[in-house]
Amino acid sequence: MAKKSKTAKNEKRREIVARYAARRAELKEIIRRPGTGDAERLARAAGVGAPAA
Repeated sequence: MAKKSKTAKNEKRREIVARYAARRAELKEIIRRPGTGDAERLARAAGVGAPAA
């Protein structure tokens, strides 16, 4: 069986993923579009993995 701390940590991870899912999808869509410029694409790509401030 998993330790209670590991279970709690996993639940917290799920909450964080759910909280930022819309923001992440928006950034990924901007990156995916062919019309997006290189500078904007790089700036947005840096924001995909970064936590929100």
